[in-house]
Amino acid sequence: MIRIRSSPLYLLAGAVVLFSTCIPRDAAAAFVAPTHTTDHDGTRATRIRRASTPTTDSASQQHDSDATSSSSGCPFSMAFPRYRIDLSSEKAAKKRFGSVKRGLGLFSGIKQGIDKATIERRYAKEARDGRLVFVDCTVDTNTLQNAKGELSGAVETSDLKKGNVSDEEWLSGLAGLRAIAQFWRIIADIADEDDSRLQPNQRKVISFVGATPLQIQRLTDIASWLEENMMGDTLHLCIDPDGEMPMPTIVIESRKTEANEAPVTDTSKDLPSAHVAEERIKTWVRRVLIDLKICPFTKSDSRSGQGLSDFAIPTGRISYQYSDSGPSNIPRLMADCWEGILEMAEAGPGGKTGISSILLAAPLFDDKFTLWCGPVFTMLEAGVGAAGAEPIIGVVCFHPRYATPDGSSWPGFGHMHSVPRLRKWMDEQDPQLSAKLSDDLIAAGGAWQRRTPHAVLNVLRANQLEAAESRRQSPQMYSRNIRVLVADEEDGGIGIDALTSDLERERNAFSSS
Repeated sequence: MIRIRSSPLYLLAGAVVLFSTCIPRDAAAAFVAPTHTTDHDGTRATRIRRASTPTTDSASQQHDSDATSSSSGCPFSMAFPRYRIDLSSEKAAKKRFGSVKRGLGLFSGIKQGIDKATIERRYAKEARDGRLVFVDCTVDTNTLQNAKGELSGAVETSDLKKGNVSDEEWLSGLAGLRAIAQFWRIIADIADEDDSRLQPNQRKVISFVGATPLQIQRLTDIASWLEENMMGDTLHLCIDPDGEMPMPTIVIESRKTEANEAPVTDTSKDLPSAHVAEERIKTWVRRVLIDLKICPFTKSDSRSGQGLSDFAIPTGRISYQYSDSGPSNIPRLMADCWEGILEMAEAGPGGKTGISSILLAAPLFDDKFTLWCGPVFTMLEAGVGAAGAEPIIGVVCFHPRYATPDGSSWPGFGHMHSVPRLRKWMDEQDPQLSAKLSDDLIAAGGAWQRRTPHAVLNVLRANQLEAAESRRQSPQMYSRNIRVLVADEEDGGIGIDALTSDLERERNAFSSS
């Protein structure tokens, strides 16, 4: 069974949704000392596997039924389980890796060459067999300036400094994003058996050039949590056992057995192509965000961030992305997500190539809302903190079966405000309509702002979130949206029946006959 824990570390506060509807502001993230397994040699470790049976058949069986309803039976609200990933402290990471520092300055290239030679001697067999990988996480000046929008002229340096984000924070966050994207891709390739060089009982060594010990330790914390809660024991991932390497280094050991040798994949005869999924999401954006004006900062299905130019926030491209990964290969889903996020961060916010936001569709999670909103988003939120990318991006949850938090638990950042909070705002802003609406309808008014044709990860820029949050008036906006979505026709609403039929039509649109 999935082990239920409290909410994960996630430091981004004051966020808004997609182009701006709703991440709660009034919650604190929890953080405690981590727990890990200990091997016979005393090294702290985590294990990951390629599932021998679909994840949903065992550890996440509760997610298959996807009962997105509260104890009162409302299909539009639920008590969110509280998951938590214990991320290591900086002190713990230094204890494991020593004082490894990111190389900067005139002689950084020379030092990196010496450091690589040291690691190659330590892992000579792996280096000779092509199983030693150096992951380059270093960020040059041009990449930094482009990510900040300075090269494209999208953002003035003086305006950017208003957010109090230093160049060092940007460098660290971008390096962390490079590390996490490549970390999960390597893990996913091994789990998929795409890495033919890793045989049973062999190991692969990964050294991260330019990442910090804390970032790499926290990535292994997340992988450990995934194994503990949802996976098994065919890959063994551990911190470099001697702890003397000049770069953060991890060792992956393959422990495959006959019982788990056959790969398991998620399949669906109805899995849409990337093109079809994009067209469905675009149709939803036009219907809900633009035509119904649910988001005041989205005026187009190709660009977002309108109305924030006085905060030096440029209008940028919406990047529609796609993952065909499912519950049996969450590492590959993580790789798809983080590679897209890295692309967005390095592209910068504006100009011809800049990306304002991401909408990544993952159709194989369409029937698994509690898995998507729980463990998957817990890992994504923890990944933001692990990479040190809080000053750069934030993640937001959308799903065809999205349910509004019922207020009995804290769901984490990236979710709709709770039913009690929405009710309070309705009482203040629209008391006559509030008196007509049951709590179930209030919940529906929140849920329909997040119900998309497919499971969707929305990624937004942190400075865009902050600017939009300061510009909008949340009580008025959410009260107005609830009226538009679920009020009776005489009160200017569309109604649940029409919303349901519209979404079902979008979910089946563009399918080949």
